[in-house]
Amino acid sequence: MERDDCKDWLAAMEEEMSSLHKNNTYILVDRTEATKILKIDYGKIFSPIIKMISIRLVLGLAVSLNMKIEQLDIKTAFLHDNLEENIFMKQPEGFKEKGKEDITCKLQKSLYGLNQAPRQWTNRI
Repeated sequence: MERDDCKDWLAAMEEEMSSLHKNNTYILVDRTEATKILKIDYGKIFSPIIKMISIRLVLGLAVSLNMKIEQLDIKTAFLHDNLEENIFMKQPEGFKEKGKEDITCKLQKSLYGLNQAPRQWTNRI
């Protein structure tokens, strides 16, 4: 990386990988265990999304009733629930375990970018 903020990016990446390890998000398995089966059940992939009109209604009521509104952000929210499916991936570039570069990751828990991630998080909460 040649950007001025590359140290910040590297620190953020290392922090994210540390979160993945602490949460036991994946385990390393031999590649022979990682077979690719393309079968997607789209009925199991969803995330409840609130409509903008509902947000406006809640905010309007809160203002008119002089209520306090709070929000929160759950760090690594999608990484907390166990997966129902077997999903394999390559080790992240720059973070491959020494001596195990050819080993594959088997996800134990949901990960950002997975179609299943929103469903798993919704099931958890």
